[in-house]
This record gives sequence, C-alpha cells and structure tokens, in this order.
Amino acid sequence: MHNTDIRILRVRAEFSPEPFRVPLMLSSGPIRECLYAHVEVEAENRDGARAVGVGGVYLSDLWAFPGTGATSAQKAGAMKEAAERLARRLEEAGGHRDAMQWGRFLDEELDAVLAEAQQALALPLPIPRLAGLVACAPLDAAVHDAWGKAAGMDCYAMYGERFLNEDLSRDLGSAWRGSWPGDGLADAPRRRAAVQHVVGTDDPLTALDAQGRERPDDGLPFTLEEWIAAERIFALKIKSKGYDAKEIAERIRDVHRAAELAASRCGVAEPVRLSLDPNEAFPHPDPLVELLRRLKEKAPDAFRALEYIEQPTPRDLSRYDFTLHEASALKPVIIDESLDRLERLEALREQGWSGVALKVCKGQTHSLAAYAFARRHGLFVTVQDLTKHGMAHVQSVNLYSRLAVSAEVYEFNSRQYTPFARPETRERYPSLFRVEDGRISTADIRGEGLY
Repeated sequence: MHNTDIRILRVRAEFSPEPFRVPLMLSSGPIRECLYAHVEVEAENRDGARAVGVGGVYLSDLWAFPGTGATSAQKAGAMKEAAERLARRLEEAGGHRDAMQWGRFLDEELDAVLAEAQQALALPLPIPRLAGLVACAPLDAAVHDAWGKAAGMDCYAMYGERFLNEDLSRDLGSAWRGSWPGDGLADAPRRRAAVQHVVGTDDPLTALDAQGRERPDDGLPFTLEEWIAAERIFALKIKSKGYDAKEIAERIRDVHRAAELAASRCGVAEPVRLSLDPNEAFPHPDPLVELLRRLKEKAPDAFRALEYIEQPTPRDLSRYDFTLHEASALKPVIIDESLDRLERLEALREQGWSGVALKVCKGQTHSLAAYAFARRHGLFVTVQDLTKHGMAHVQSVNLYSRLAVSAEVYEFNSRQYTPFARPETRERYPSLFRVEDGRISTADIRGEGLY
C-alpha cells in the first residue's frame, strides 16, 4: 500500500471517426477510416491529490478484428461497446490501486466484458481478445497518466518497489519475484528517434508509379521519393500481400532501390534500413524461407538492409504445426498479433520467434511486462505503430525512448494516413510530429504522468 495509489472517481470516453488521406493497404485489405477513442480518467490518491489522466487509440477493427461474419461498422461498434463497458467497470470498481494493478484489473475483466458486448449487440461471432486489448488501451493509458500526475511525477520513475504494490511475478510467474517493470528502463527519454515510414502494398515509389493515380490535394508527399525528399527519411517498413516469394522479393528490391536512389539525390547519409510486415499472409514458414534465400541471392544489398520480419504467419498459435526456427536463422522474426496474452511469452523461443513488437495499443501495462520478459531473455525488441495519433503517438514515442530496443527506429505512420487529426495534440507536442533529417525530437515530452 502506497500513498500514491489511486481510486477512480470518473471515467469519460469519446469516439470520433477519422478518415485516412490515402488508404493504408494491408494484406487483409485497405483501411480508409478508423474510430478514434479518447478517454479521460479522474483519480485521487491516498494523500487526496487529484488528477485527470488521458489516453487515446484508433479502434482498428481491420487489424484487431479480422474475418467474415460481421461488417467493419459492426466490429468497430463492438470495440466501442467493449471500451464503454470497461470504462463503467473502472468507475464502479472502488478501492485504491497502483497503475499496474489497475491495468491488471482491466485485463482480468476483459474476457467477460467481450462476451457481454457480443451478447448485447447480438454479434454473430466472438470479439477477439486482441480487439479487446485495443479497446482497453486508452483506459489503461489514462489510469497510468492520472497515477503519475496525482503524484506530480513521471510515471517511468514510479515503476519500481517504492511505488508499486506487486512485482512482475504477478504477471510473469514466480521466477520474477523481486523484479519490477522499471528495471532496465531509462530515467529520461532519448532525445531523438529515427522515423520508420510505411510503404503500403500498393504505394507508388516514384513519379512514374504515380502516373494516373489520384493524388490527395493537401500538399503532402505522395510517392516514396517525395517523402524522402521532404523529410530525409531512411527507415522503411514494407507491407506485403500474399506469400509469393518471387513477387515479394522483387517488391523489397524495388523499394530498396528507389529509396537508395532518392536518398542519394537528397544527400541522406544514413543507409536505407528495411523491415517487412506481411500481416500474417504466410500460411507456413516455407515460402518465407524461400523469400529470404531468394532475396539474399538476387538482391543482396536489400537483404543486408532488411533488419527483421514482423508476424509473417497467422495469429492463432494453437494451429501451428511448424516452428519459425529456419526463418529466424536468416533474419529476426518478431511476434505481434499473436501476442494477446502475456502467458504466450513463454512459448516464443520454443516456437522459433526472435522477439516482440511492442505496441501501446495493447496497453501500457502489457507493454511493460512484455518488455521486461524480452529484455531478460535477450529477445529482439521493436516498438511498432497502429496508425497512432493524438496521445497514443505521444505515449508510444515516450515508451520507445525509454527502452533498449534492437532496431532503433520508431514507426510513425499516422503522419502519412491521418496527418491532420487531433490538432490540439500536435500543437501541444510539436517536436513529436515534426520530422527533420529522418527523425523526431522528444523535447516536448514533459515528464509528468505518462507524457
């Protein structure tokens, strides 16, 4: 029990649709609009200090709730319903807890809430737990923020024994007794972060590719070479579709070639860096192994530039009759969509995964525990996007800046797809939204609460 423990007084959630300036093309289809959830949590600690914490996230149903049987509107509505029910659970819970305990409370309530939401909406299919984590994430963030603000402190200085009531054994098992989420975190954020730019499955690379294409009339770059000229970016995340090894290898080669040429024209000194995100399109690792071997043979420069592959195979680990060891011997293969429960971490090495993609859309509490596990076991660590904007982007930049990551790039694709959303956050944190020489600055992170 600590004086900094908080009780929840009030929870408010608002939802607004945000159109994308251009579609984000995934292997599962295009994202043209997302529902943004903004949450405020008013809390009071044992000393009587009160604060309002905030959190936000896009309820990306195409990513978190794929499949047939319901429309996109129904799925987004189900995630909204789950968020509202979780908000009521928080408001009615009573008692004082630290931020990690409140995060665990939300996680423990989640499965029941998802079942209730499905029944209330007469949804013909269950709501995936990953969709529930996304719905929960802004609430979890707002609780952490209120906890730190009420204490007048940076949350990252509070993730230890002095302010937490339970260690990581509560999340990860008895071997973690005496270990805390703050172990291995930096006290202050790194000053700069290299921006990782998304190249969608159908994005134009050059002016020639853009011929005949509809270009948004907003003054922003459209082709990859235009983005490089405008922002001097050098780190790219390539979205692929299908699992044709030859086709994907050629796309990686073409992206790398176009990026190197554009960077050379602009005098960008840093080498082009790549990652690949198939979004689960490979039914089996064999075509991934073929792809990597083909790339190494046919485009060795692009192969050397490729740093990791993110979630190439389907998210349902219970259906795996294979491992990823052969592929991960060629390049690191990191888990993303499959990691919807912390219990799955123990199986990572046995299944051949190289590491984890941390995303604040799964929650601050989840991310801190997953990072601690990955760091102890020497796993590959990245911080990834879910087209984060508003406070979700600020939260994610701050998380990235506190971690020892394996790939020192920060995915920031909301500037490509929803660059005009949440203007109040852009005005308050201008350095986090301004890309210069391929990087953003963390100068505007205030160091109170979560942000």
